[in-house]
Amino acid sequence: LSIIVEEVGRLDRVVGSFLDYARPYRGNAAVIDVNAAIEKTVAITRNDLPVDVHLNVDLGVEVPTVRIDPEHLRQVVVNLVRNSIQAMPAGGRIVLRARRQGGAAVTLEVEDDGPGLTDEQRARLFTPGFTTRTAGSGLGLVITERIVADHGGRIVVRTAPGAGATFTLLLPNRKGS
Repeated sequence: LSIIVEEVGRLDRVVGSFLDYARPYRGNAAVIDVNAAIEKTVAITRNDLPVDVHLNVDLGVEVPTVRIDPEHLRQVVVNLVRNSIQAMPAGGRIVLRARRQGGAAVTLEVEDDGPGLTDEQRARLFTPGFTTRTAGSGLGLVITERIVADHGGRIVVRTAPGAGATFTLLLPNRKGS
């Protein structure tokens, strides 16, 4: 019975991911304090961290506000942190950073010291259904990229085999949008 319940939960998450991917953006964008949103998300996420994974949070001073759906920002941070955790089954370090970028834009980085990605894997990261794991829907990064793009931002990935990965979100300050 516990296996059935666990599988129903997993299937529910997969179907939810497909629906998130398929439906058009309908968020409730608001002007938010990025650092406060990250701190709230991390407080929830820390409880799910494996003992051998260390999450360091480095929030810059004077990080400007951005206009984004707070729930979507939470989903993006959770997706990226989970991916880092799953990339490091033997444990490791994750650093989550927020910084002012230029005048009023914000960069949000999730860096891990996992195994990194090959050029082929990196090229397919945002392809629906692609995953480097044996389990998973291959939609987490696709949905993450869509959320960031829907809010006027973009994602840059720096990685190399054996050198970890850094996902950098560039979010514009769109107070009046």
